Amino acid sequence: RAAQNILWTGAWYAFVIGYGCFLVAGTVGAFTLRRQLRDPVIIFLATWTAVNLVLLIVPFPWQRRFTEGLLVAFAIFSAVGIASIAATLRARIPDRWREIVLWKPMIISFLVIGFGFTSILNITREIVLFALRFPKEEPHHLFYVPTAILDAMRWLRINTVQDAVVLTT
Repeated sequence: RAAQNILWTGAWYAFVIGYGCFLVAGTVGAFTLRRQLRDPVIIFLATWTAVNLVLLIVPFPWQRRFTEGLLVAFAIFSAVGIASIAATLRARIPDRWREIVLWKPMIISFLVIGFGFTSILNITREIVLFALRFPKEEPHHLFYVPTAILDAMRWLRINTVQDAVVLTT
C-alpha cells in the first residue's frame, strides 16, 4: 500500500505551467496585500502558502499531496490580484479605450481560458499517466502495485514467521 502513495512532485516548469494564471495573479495579489501584513488573515494565508511551497521541495515520497491545499491560497491571492490589476487599468487607461479594454465578455473569456488551462492540463496529464498503468521501463508501476507483487506479499505473510528475513532478486 505504501507504494501506491508515492507522489513525487514533477519538474518545476510543469508546476508553473499547471498553476498558470494563478501564479501570476496570485503574485500580484500577494504584493498588493504585503502592506496589510499585520492582519491575522493575511499572515495565515502567507504562512499557508510559504509552508506548502517549502513542503514541495522536501524529499518526502508523498510531496505532491502538499499541493492539494495550495490552490485555495493561490485562488484567494489571485482574486485580490485581479481586483488590483482591474483598478490599475481603470486608473491608467484613457476613457476612449476603457470600454474596449475592459469589455466584460473579453475579460470573462480571458479569465476562463487562463484559469481553466490549469484544470485542462492537469486532467490531460492524469489521463495519460493512468493510461500508462504498467509501463515497460522502470519503474514498472506508476500508481498501482501489480497484482502479482501483492499476491507474493500475501503469500509471504501467510507462509513465513513475523520477523523472518527474506532474500530475493
